[in-house]
Amino acid sequence: MQHRGQVVSSDMYISFFIFMIIVATVTMFWLTQLASLSEKNLETINKTAAIRSADLLMKTEGKPYNWQALGMDQIIWPGLANRFGNFSEEKLNRFVAMAQADVNYLQAKEMFGINNDFYFILKNSLGEEIKSTGKKITRIQTEKIIIKEVVYYNRDYAQAEFTVFQEK
Repeated sequence: MQHRGQVVSSDMYISFFIFMIIVATVTMFWLTQLASLSEKNLETINKTAAIRSADLLMKTEGKPYNWQALGMDQIIWPGLANRFGNFSEEKLNRFVAMAQADVNYLQAKEMFGINNDFYFILKNSLGEEIKSTGKKITRIQTEKIIIKEVVYYNRDYAQAEFTVFQEK
């Protein structure tokens, strides 16, 4: 009788040990997948914020519509379009000036709801730069989210490009 109890308890210890190895393996796999999903979720959030910011900037008048004449504390978000959908020279100049000052640049990022640096460039139909503003990041470890739109500016078509940079 004593011999059988020892065999049963040895089998129990071995099966418990195997069970713990399986639980540990499944837990490690789960945590790895969870970290990967969190990274992808953050990437999706950043891309969505970049697209929303570009749309607000390039397709709306801004809020309020006459934001270019107001102080920074009164602007909800800047938009470069006028009421006909064309880019406004006055709004473009104010946005460029606004985003070149560090304090205003940080406020502009807040208005757009992005945490990362951005860069805006407007090119004519020949691809030559008309105006640009923001912070252009050239580090290799940086990923770019680039949104391009064809816009009507100064009686001609132009390409507006809004880039949001994020660390890899």
